[in-house]
Amino acid sequence: MHIGKSARFFVLSLAAMLCIAAPALALENVVLQLKWEHEYQFAGYYAAKWQGFYEREGLDVEIRSAATPEGKLLDPIGEVLAGRAQFGVGSLDILVGRGKGEDLIALAPIFQRSPLAVHALSGTVLKKPADLLKLRVATFESEYGIVEVRAMLRASKLEPAALNIVHEPPTVDSLVSGKADAIVTYGVSAQARARELGVSLHSLEPADFGVQTYGDTLFTSGDLVHQRPDLVERFVRASLEGWRYALDNKQEVADRISATLPRYIYTFGDLQTYNREFAARMDRYTYFPGVNPGTSDRNRWSRSYRLLLDAGLIEHPYAIEDLLSASATGSGAARSPTMLDLVLLGAIVLLMFAVMVWWRFRFRHASFVLIALLAMAELLVEWRYREEQAQNVRLDVIEQLSAVRARIEGVINNNLSLTNGLAAFVAANPELDDAEFEAYAKAIIAREPTLINLAAAPDLVVRHVYPRKGNEAVIGLDYRKNKAQREAAERVLQTGEMIVAGPVNLVQGGEAFIGRVPVYVDDANGVRHIWGLVSAPISVDGALQSAGIATALQNLRIAIRGRDGTGEQGDVFYGDPATFDLPDVVSMPILVGGGSWQIGATAIAGAATPFGLWVIRLAFAALLVLTIAALRSRMLQHRKEREYASVINRQANEDALTGLPNRASFREKLSSAIARSARSGASHALLFIDLDDFKSVNDNLGHDAGDQLLIEAAQRIRDCVRGSDTVARLGGDEFTAILYDVTAQDAIGQVAEKIVLSMRRAFRVGEREVFCAASVGLAVYPSDADDPDTLIIKADQAMYSVKQSGRNGWHFYTQEMHERSERRHRLFNELSVALDNDQLQAYLQPIICLRSGEITACEALARWQRNDGVWVSPAEFVEVAEQRGLINRLDYFVLQTSINALNCINSKHGTSIGLSANVSPGIFFSKNQDLQRWMGLVRETARELRLSIEITERLLVGESDEAHRALKELSAAQVSISIDDFGTGYSSLGYLMRFPVDTIKIDRSFTRGIGLDKAHETLIDTIIGMARRLGKKVVAEGVETEAQCDYLRELGCDFAQGYLFGKPMSAADFGEFVRASAPTHDTPR
Repeated sequence: MHIGKSARFFVLSLAAMLCIAAPALALENVVLQLKWEHEYQFAGYYAAKWQGFYEREGLDVEIRSAATPEGKLLDPIGEVLAGRAQFGVGSLDILVGRGKGEDLIALAPIFQRSPLAVHALSGTVLKKPADLLKLRVATFESEYGIVEVRAMLRASKLEPAALNIVHEPPTVDSLVSGKADAIVTYGVSAQARARELGVSLHSLEPADFGVQTYGDTLFTSGDLVHQRPDLVERFVRASLEGWRYALDNKQEVADRISATLPRYIYTFGDLQTYNREFAARMDRYTYFPGVNPGTSDRNRWSRSYRLLLDAGLIEHPYAIEDLLSASATGSGAARSPTMLDLVLLGAIVLLMFAVMVWWRFRFRHASFVLIALLAMAELLVEWRYREEQAQNVRLDVIEQLSAVRARIEGVINNNLSLTNGLAAFVAANPELDDAEFEAYAKAIIAREPTLINLAAAPDLVVRHVYPRKGNEAVIGLDYRKNKAQREAAERVLQTGEMIVAGPVNLVQGGEAFIGRVPVYVDDANGVRHIWGLVSAPISVDGALQSAGIATALQNLRIAIRGRDGTGEQGDVFYGDPATFDLPDVVSMPILVGGGSWQIGATAIAGAATPFGLWVIRLAFAALLVLTIAALRSRMLQHRKEREYASVINRQANEDALTGLPNRASFREKLSSAIARSARSGASHALLFIDLDDFKSVNDNLGHDAGDQLLIEAAQRIRDCVRGSDTVARLGGDEFTAILYDVTAQDAIGQVAEKIVLSMRRAFRVGEREVFCAASVGLAVYPSDADDPDTLIIKADQAMYSVKQSGRNGWHFYTQEMHERSERRHRLFNELSVALDNDQLQAYLQPIICLRSGEITACEALARWQRNDGVWVSPAEFVEVAEQRGLINRLDYFVLQTSINALNCINSKHGTSIGLSANVSPGIFFSKNQDLQRWMGLVRETARELRLSIEITERLLVGESDEAHRALKELSAAQVSISIDDFGTGYSSLGYLMRFPVDTIKIDRSFTRGIGLDKAHETLIDTIIGMARRLGKKVVAEGVETEAQCDYLRELGCDFAQGYLFGKPMSAADFGEFVRASAPTHDTPR
């Protein structure tokens, strides 16, 4: 028994160990060969390894640098083809290798833009591609980089062959040593090396001139794609995930690369900085996040292919699809959802959602959302159906076009092979006569009916032709003199290869492709020389008909381009040229002789809508009708339920007369607010409002009139509070208001004051006007009470206190609040009376020019001595005026009074003292005529008196259009603008530039710190220096000592104001002060 348990334990332990070790054992070894040394250029692959993305796909990836410790460079393509690496990183060399017959497959472009650029030292002229032709250019030995440069020149209408290539390393060191004037290399590495050498570069990038090629691209071999598509898919998936991580976490990955990965051949002084700079520029190459890593576009590959083809780097032309589409082949791919899958899934989801809406949702908008979702689902399914149909159509087009292409190539190349045979026959018999030529040619023509004739042209003059009948006109044709065929004939002699020209119009009539082959013979000394050429016109119609193009045209719209074998860059010679511009065109190369054509085709669209699409539409239409019917029924039922609930709720919670919450609803809202505040700590105010003398209205005018008054009173109270506050009617003429989340007691009093003032206005009851004031009591939670009942009682008591005090007013419950509010209220009333009766005074304080010591201006200040002889502090009554809407009247009074006084003083003493007056920001936003009235007085005064208006920084911070417009009008009227108390608010250089400010007034708090606080002195120095540079004048306020005055004068302050020169004084005292000071007449403004 004991042995059995031990055995079971051993087996279970072994199984557990195997399970734990299974993932590690299952990892598959893979090698990725880089194209250069370790650096951020390959960050995504390192990130995929470090973040475990490869391991998650079951891969153990070795990322090999192209540089070996021995100083050698490995070729990624060679390593992949030799089997020493499964994947590699390349660029244009992938396309070139494919042209050499190497079985390469491009998997995922990472660099959407080539990082190659042309760099030169800053002293070298390199502003446009034409400048490059004057320079010595160093580039890579592979010449792939220079291909992009040549394409840039070609795009700029320049001759690429004129480029002066020097065989020097394409490094910044070559530029510095003078071995090259420009280099073609990566921008990041060039800039990094330039920084190390202490030089600067400027560059031209081919991509900026329309040369769009991919840069670094992940590739593999065709064998691996066909044999292990699962491995390719897993590796690509993990790599792209790694790239997304690296591009989202650039600095982290760059630093780890710098710290952990070695370099063997080329390094930098500060590798971390280099990798960080590469990371910073990476989005320029990858277009991330706008483009996902691995995004591939066939057209761009095709353009890159053409660049290499034009450069002569593609040894054997091939279809670009062969480079790309193989990556999608292989077995094991997951089956795509069919249309039936999508329809069933969509129907199930929609039905579930409909049931959920039916039973759970009770709002109308949910119904509209469901209908919208149904419509969107129908469009989505229809779009998916169309996509599937388009894919199927495209596959059909590819299959049909492949067959047509193969047949055309077969017809043409068969004819050309016969022509080659004729060339060999002539080369063996250079002295042949017409009979010999006819005998040979007759046999060829008999075998290939699409051949129109065969001709031989020794010394480029046609001497032999078969059949001669009908082709007599071609005898004696000199290719050198025939403009239409001279260029093609010369190309044959230059290349020494077969050339297919045309289609061309034949001399003897008709249209044909002409295959021409050079004929070489040896003379008596064994020296080879050109004998001439043989040609074979191939009937265009005959060749295309033989290829079965007529049958294909029943389903396809076909066009062919590449006249004279120039491929997709050539002219269209068959079909509609617009075919190649269609978005769904399928194009393939046709290899003919030493050149190529390109055939393109699209499916001929049928006019009828596919039957399957009608089925989908009808199914969704039926589902939509059923859904709308069900929803309408449910909505009608829900509407009735809601109406019943609304009536019940209204009866339970609303006052029937005013529509306000009733007593029960009010108590519930107040209790809820207090309960919430117990957690949040917020304060609320309760206003208890009782209409004064309401009983007399009821008694004298009847209850209908009383009801009208109550309705109007309720509306007025609502207008005085915020929309979020609660106004309720308790019954009779009693109302309450809950002000939520109050922070200032003054704000509560202001609301109460608004209600009282609103109630003072006459009520229109029928044809009569009725006056009915209100008494308002205020209590605050939690300072006055912490429960609803007590708070109501205290607010009610405060209301009765108002009643006892004469009604038509408001009181806070607490004595302290009551006294303060009473004082402010009393002060407001007294100030109103004082303004009405001109009981305030305008005092003047001199402003002194620090250079001359003369009085240049004075500031007008408001002073108030009550009838009892007590002076009221300006700080107190000005604040009340601001809050209670009296400030505009106060400013106008002070300005008008001081203008009259100063005009008298200047006239009496022969002075030209200017006036500086304060104005509140509120006047610029007033809705009445205050601003127009004040502006009129200012403009009129400015004609006879130097006037400066002092504004606060608060006005400028708002940057309102009204204020800006008014200040510009003042400036245009020759009124100076001063900023009062500069530095205490929102000081900004910006508004000094945007607004017409002339003078800055330094606040007295800074002046007081002179000699005591270095920070204040530094700030004063800064303000004065800034003002001088901006052309502004400076006035220092609060100057009280000679030391302060001397300090300000030394700093270049213009003017000063303070008790050192004179305190604010009455007009009479100021006149005497002016007389005693002997003022000057010509002072700066």
